[in-house]
Amino acid sequence: MKLLILFLSLPIIEIFVFFKINEMIGIVYTLSFIIFTALIGVFFVKMQAREVIHTFKNQNTSPVLLFSHGLLILIAGIFLLTPGFITDTAGFFLLIPNLRIFIITTITRKIT
Repeated sequence: MKLLILFLSLPIIEIFVFFKINEMIGIVYTLSFIIFTALIGVFFVKMQAREVIHTFKNQNTSPVLLFSHGLLILIAGIFLLTPGFITDTAGFFLLIPNLRIFIITTITRKIT
């Protein structure tokens, strides 16, 4: 139920933040910023994905751990390509390797 409420309220919050930032800096800069974050996000997602693949090829690490990192990088890419400031922020946070490790260990503890 909590996820449903989050899923339904996130677009409303994104639109509210979009209009507030639009009021502060203008529509041209707001749209430019959203496009810029998408382009930068694609670059960083591609870089992080290559790093995970390189780690998989060269080190003897757990495939489940590498799959988890890859999944979080994929989610980060989806967030970064979705127009909005909140999703972009969440996407950039998911690209931080230490934060991904924290998320993976937290989920692993809850599952086991």
